[in-house]
Amino acid sequence: MLAMEGKCSNMSRVRVYLTHLLPELQKIRRRRSSLSQRQRAIRFAADMCLARTANNGSAWTRALNLRLMRKEKTMKMKKSSLRRSLIIKLARKMRLASLDPKCRNNVDLESGGHDHGAIDRRFWTLQRVVPGGRKMGVDTLFQETADYILNLQMQVRGMEALADFYAANSAGPVDESASCAAQV
Repeated sequence: MLAMEGKCSNMSRVRVYLTHLLPELQKIRRRRSSLSQRQRAIRFAADMCLARTANNGSAWTRALNLRLMRKEKTMKMKKSSLRRSLIIKLARKMRLASLDPKCRNNVDLESGGHDHGAIDRRFWTLQRVVPGGRKMGVDTLFQETADYILNLQMQVRGMEALADFYAANSAGPVDESASCAAQV
């Protein structure tokens, strides 16, 4: 019984995810842009919809939402009459703040027979993979990673359902969002 409840809960989360994702994909589809711009926009939309769907107050969700706010702020500035140099300076500051390797936590591992350099490299890689991971300690990072993996699995199930839907209906229905969400 519990397995069925968990499956229903997961399917409802996939449905919620798709109700957020489909309108964003339709907006991207209407825009005229290069393939690389479209790929970045789709990846960004998928991440933001994942953060909205998770909504559990975890650090990686807050990090993705912060990224969304920064992008929206940048877009508003581009639309306004501010000079291009101001936009470039703001983007450079945001990029440097997010890529600064000094902001990652130093890990004090107990001495033993381990190769601390390899462990540090793997830990640093994990910090880079999980959104907001650079500011986390070991325990928090592992908890956030587990939560992030569960949400990524849900995202994959949603995208698989979306791909299956479009593969089955290659002609494409008129109202894509209603048809696809109903199928999940």
